Amino acid sequence: LLLLSRSILGYVNLRVCKIPRGPTLSFRVSSYMVLKDVISTLKRFKTAQHTHETAPLLIMNGFDENLPHHQLITTTFQNMLPAVNVKTVKLNTLKRCLLLNYDEKEEIIELRHYSISATPVGVNRAIKKLMKKVPDLSRYSDISEFLTNGYFSESDGEDGPDSHVVLPQNLSGRGNLKSNRSAIRLTELGPRLSLKLVKIQEGVGEGEVLYHSYVKKTAEEKKELRKRIEDEDRTECLCFVPTLDFRLGPFVTSPFGGS
Repeated sequence: LLLLSRSILGYVNLRVCKIPRGPTLSFRVSSYMVLKDVISTLKRFKTAQHTHETAPLLIMNGFDENLPHHQLITTTFQNMLPAVNVKTVKLNTLKRCLLLNYDEKEEIIELRHYSISATPVGVNRAIKKLMKKVPDLSRYSDISEFLTNGYFSESDGEDGPDSHVVLPQNLSGRGNLKSNRSAIRLTELGPRLSLKLVKIQEGVGEGEVLYHSYVKKTAEEKKELRKRIEDEDRTECLCFVPTLDFRLGPFVTSPFGGS
């Protein structure tokens, strides 16, 4: 469950709750950019069909597994999306990726959302154009003139070698064949979020505070607070005496204690 709110002071907050029992992660949105603003910054915005029909691939970077609150963050976001089996996954189902990068210095989580596409490597751009559709060749004496036209550059110059991979499966798009090299490209879809973790609560919006970025408590204070929460829960259970309300039908418990 994702809850967005704005405080009286104007701060935008995001709460990520795992229902029905928690925990609840409370973030302050340090900065954000909505989808239309992200698209306006791109020179060319193009996404493939059916991009949003499958869940995105989750990529998390910079989190320290030795820190309990980092473990809760990674576990919570991993449980929001279906698990991916690397051995059996079909590459054509991976249309998008969700990136969460933790900046240790600023203690900020940068959230980005991208679409994934692939283009063959080592293929002249003129040939790529022919693979998509037959262009207007009326200006050329033969096909060789079109292929050697200086206007087209090699695709290897557009993508660095770090983006080149050997495909283990056939991938959608012309020329993306198994065992061939293709360049993986990411196009930002938006929105952008910069998140600062404020606190983690044990329940859904309530319960023991497991982590707080501004308030630090000693072990004794935590023990006393935990005991007080348990006593309050026990008192609420004793005050509630369920009775059967036959006006609402059999086996229905009335919270008002009437008969």
